[in-house]
Amino acid sequence: MYSQSDKVMLTVDRVTKEFQLNGDASITALSDMSFSVAKNESCVLLGPSGCGKSTMLRLVAGLEEPTRGAIYLHGTEIIGPGPDRGMIFQTYTSFPWLNVQQNVEYGLRLQGMGKAERAERAAHFIDLVDLTRFRHVFPKALSGGMKQRVAIARTLANEPALLLMDEPFGALDAETRWRMQELLLKVIERSNTTVLLVTHDIHEAIFLADRIVFMTRHPGRVLEDISVAFKREVKFLQKEDILTDPEYGRLDRKIMRMMRREAMVNADD
Repeated sequence: MYSQSDKVMLTVDRVTKEFQLNGDASITALSDMSFSVAKNESCVLLGPSGCGKSTMLRLVAGLEEPTRGAIYLHGTEIIGPGPDRGMIFQTYTSFPWLNVQQNVEYGLRLQGMGKAERAERAAHFIDLVDLTRFRHVFPKALSGGMKQRVAIARTLANEPALLLMDEPFGALDAETRWRMQELLLKVIERSNTTVLLVTHDIHEAIFLADRIVFMTRHPGRVLEDISVAFKREVKFLQKEDILTDPEYGRLDRKIMRMMRREAMVNADD
């Protein structure tokens, strides 16, 4: 058991991840990563392409093991996948032979939950992601954004302590993307969800995050842990509202400069 504050949900403690190549060669994807995520916080991992963001998320999910260091959820070391973490990928993961209601109920049925209870819980989360009118529709008839809403509802219905999201809106068109970002903020607020999200999009990171962990180029390290402080007093639930805030512009420019510096270092290799 790892000692930590009651407010801290996730602790990444000096994590290094190496992958074996041919023979005795290896490559270091992450080096001495340390950060934490508080309960009900939305934390975004951001950095240049190839910095290890998705690898870090897979480690938290328990799909990979650290080479050195450890990761703790509620003070207990993560040693594999578990129902306390739910993961949403960029690709659509709905079962095509099940309708929306059945997809959201799927995990609950595997848990042995009774028919009436799982139907009620699924309906709650389907409503939360604004898909009530489509609950009997099959995935082939849904848009990309709707399919991701199904994935969010299905994951939240299992009540994970931590929601992990790997570029969840990356395959969507621009309009659908910002609508999904707004929806996610609504879902986070109404469900008191703790989120760790990977993106390469600076604007998305600032809009969604309470904190941004900015990573260096490969091998990934924490370059700066950035609090999005100007959002503490004002809730920006519509994308256009945040764009005119002076602090948004300041942070956008700061992160863009950081991203450019990391890219230039990479180009010099």
